[in-house]
Amino acid sequence: MHHIRCPFSKPGYFTSVCAILGKAVALIDSGTTASPEEAILPYLKQLGKRSHEITIIVLTHAHFDHCGGAPAMKRKFGARVAVHALDRSLMEDPTLLNRQLNSRFPEIYPLDSIVDYEGMKGDLILHDQDETTLEDDVLRAIHTPGHSEGSIVLIDEDAGLCISGDSIQGRGEGRPLLFSSSIDYVKSIKRLMKEEIDTLILGHPFPPFNKGILRGEEGKMFLIESLKAIDELREKVSEVIDQSNETLSLSDIRARIPKAQPVTIGCIIEGLRH
Repeated sequence: MHHIRCPFSKPGYFTSVCAILGKAVALIDSGTTASPEEAILPYLKQLGKRSHEITIIVLTHAHFDHCGGAPAMKRKFGARVAVHALDRSLMEDPTLLNRQLNSRFPEIYPLDSIVDYEGMKGDLILHDQDETTLEDDVLRAIHTPGHSEGSIVLIDEDAGLCISGDSIQGRGEGRPLLFSSSIDYVKSIKRLMKEEIDTLILGHPFPPFNKGILRGEEGKMFLIESLKAIDELREKVSEVIDQSNETLSLSDIRARIPKAQPVTIGCIIEGLRH
C-alpha cells in the first residue's frame, strides 16, 4: 500500500490517496481535480507504473477533495469508479451538496459556494460489508455516515489496515466537519472501535496527531479523541440552547461557539430535534 500526499488547501496540508500496485494500479480516492497531474501520476511514474495501468478508483466519499481527480482518470485511462450508493448522487451532480446544505442551513451556506469537480457516473456501487478485491488485497467496505451520508472506510483485515477517508476526524482546529448526521458520526466511530486496526490512514492530517498515517496506540487514541470531540460539542450546543431564554438561530449559536464548524453545529441541532 502506497500513501500519496496530494497538496490541498494550504502549505503542508494534503488529501490522502492510497495506491495498491500489482499487474495494474488501484487507487483509494483521487484528490482534487489537480491531484492526478500534481501528485498521483508523478508518484506512480517514479515506481515504474504508467497512467493507463490505473484500472479502478474506490472513493471513500464523493466530496471534491477526494473525488475531484477521478473523472479525468476515468475519461483518459478508462478507470472504473466505485462509490457507496448514498454518495452516488453527489458524485454525479457536483452542485447537489451545496443545494442540499443551502436548503438545510440557508443562514450559513450560500448557493454560490465553490464547486470544484466534474460530475461522473459510477461503475461500481458499494454497500455496507461489500468486499472488493484490488490486485491481491481484499478490502471490506464499512458504511460510516456522518461526514457524508455515503462515507465508507475500507478494511484490509489481513494487514490490520483501515483507510478511513474523512469518516473519523479527531479533535482541534474546528474538527469535526460534518455535512450529514452528527448522530450517525458517533455511531460510525463506535462501530470502528470494534474493528482490529493496527494502521489507520486518514483522509487528511487531522489533529491532534496531524499525520496521515497512525499506527498502534495512536490509531486507538485518535478514535477515542474523535468520539470525545463530538460528544463535547453536542453538550456545548445543548447547553447554549438550554441556557437561553429565547429561541436562538443557527447564527446565534455559532457566535457562542466560534471555534466549531458552523455546518457541524447545524448537523448537531438537527440531531437534537429528533
